[in-house]
Amino acid sequence: MDLSSIIDWSCLLLLIVALVGGWLLTMLGLWGNWIILAATLLYRVVVSPDFIIQFGWWLPGIILVLALLGEFIEFIAAAFGAQKAGASRRAAVLALIGSLIGAIAGLSLGNVLLPIIGAFIGSLVLGGLGALIGTMLGEKWKGKDLSDSFQSGQGAFWGRLLGTLGKSLTATGIVVLTILALVL
Repeated sequence: MDLSSIIDWSCLLLLIVALVGGWLLTMLGLWGNWIILAATLLYRVVVSPDFIIQFGWWLPGIILVLALLGEFIEFIAAAFGAQKAGASRRAAVLALIGSLIGAIAGLSLGNVLLPIIGAFIGSLVLGGLGALIGTMLGEKWKGKDLSDSFQSGQGAFWGRLLGTLGKSLTATGIVVLTILALVL
């Protein structure tokens, strides 16, 4: 096996790792789609043209569109949740922190209970609960009563849940599309 083949197969392995890692990061509400896009661009540039596993420039273009769509869905859902909730900036920051902690806990716990599917559901639900709790803490800190804090928290919960679900669905589409492009 020559150096070019070693580089090509290594790039393929790194692309697969980026697909899995990017998909998991997206379930946490993070930037996983962009990692996948960067990995496909790097793969397309680095892998030699005669390598047996190739795809055209069309794939990174479609991934870019899908990643932007995922961000748009997440933004609209979060904006809707925050607007509906009428939460303060402090509550929004605590919602973000709570949703990240909840998503990580849900990913871990869900994976123990039901591998892969449980991780996704756990991340989604506990991420939303983390947003709810974070918003409620922020609103209580600002002096709002429990009922108003819970109303704000509900908006944050649904915004986080719908935003992450939409972004994760686009990530799933990106991963499936990339795998199909690699094997077909």
